Amino acid sequence: MDGDKFFLEHRGGSHWTVSAFRRDWADWYESDETLIDWLIGDFTGRVAQEWMPERPAAHWFEAGR
Repeated sequence: MDGDKFFLEHRGGSHWTVSAFRRDWADWYESDETLIDWLIGDFTGRVAQEWMPERPAAHWFEAGR
């Protein structure tokens, strides 16, 4: 959104984390969570940030909704 760019960072072994360059803020966001934990947090709204787009209440791939 607005030119923000997300990156995967290899932290050794099988540990990957998420970072983002926030264009409008001209800085970096870095997560210490693993990629999978961060994605789950993103889909559930736990890692929502004011600069990230709003997520829907349910996603198309969630069964039973």
